[in-house]
Parts: sequence; structure tokens; C-alpha cells
Amino acid sequence: MVDKQEIGNRFKEIRNELNISQKDFAAKLEVKQQTISQIETGIISPSLELLDKITSKYCIQLSYIIYGEGPMLKKETQAQVLPVPGINSNELALLKSKDNLIEEKDKIIKMLEKEVTRLEAENEFLKQSDQDSKYSTKALFTKLNK
Repeated sequence: MVDKQEIGNRFKEIRNELNISQKDFAAKLEVKQQTISQIETGIISPSLELLDKITSKYCIQLSYIIYGEGPMLKKETQAQVLPVPGINSNELALLKSKDNLIEEKDKIIKMLEKEVTRLEAENEFLKQSDQDSKYSTKALFTKLNK
């Protein structure tokens, strides 16, 4: 049987290894901070969806999370995920800030794409309305001149 407290301890260990707060970890995994807190204290178990997110986003071994077996990180990605020795806290903060800016940029791009689509549809509607208006005006003018 899988022990919720042990999984919670490993979640906390992963988060600490990544040097990330519960709040930031929750945001990156698209869950509430309360969810991370409840998992770490063994109150609840992580959902399959959350396990999938953490294993793919942070390259964590699922067997490590569930059973505590094997290395935490997939070997080929350890250097990419863990902080590099020799990087000071200011440089690490800049890297995190860069990641946040990239995420924000992606959100803004998606928002702008939606707005462009909406404006294109509105423009098409206005063109059609303008055409209908011209035909109506022309018909009315023709009738008045008869």
C-alpha cells in the first residue's frame, strides 16, 4: 500500500530540491497552494493528473514519488533542472524571473491571438453590415427617384 505521508514527504523534498515555494510550485503545476500543502502533510494523495504534470514538467521519476525508489530526477535531465553550483542567488533569481517573463509572454500572446480573432470576426460582421446598408440605401434612393 502506498503511504500518503511518504508521498507528501517526497513532494516536499522535490520542492525543496528545486528551491521553490509552495505557492510557486502550485502555480507552475496549476493547482492551489492548499493542495500542495495537504499533499506534503499527508492529508491527501496527489491526483494522477498532478503526478503527470510534476513528472513531465520537472523530469521527476514517478517511481521515486510513489515508492521512493531510484533517483529523483531522470538522469538525462538532472543538470537542466537542478540549480547549477556556482550560480549565486542573484543569478538564480534572474533565471527564475526570465522563466516567469517567458510564461507571461506566452499568456499575453494567447490573449492577443484571441483578441485578433475577435476583431477579425467583428470586422467581417461590420463589412457585411456595411454592404447590406449600401444595398438598402441604394434601393431606397432608386424608389425615391421613380
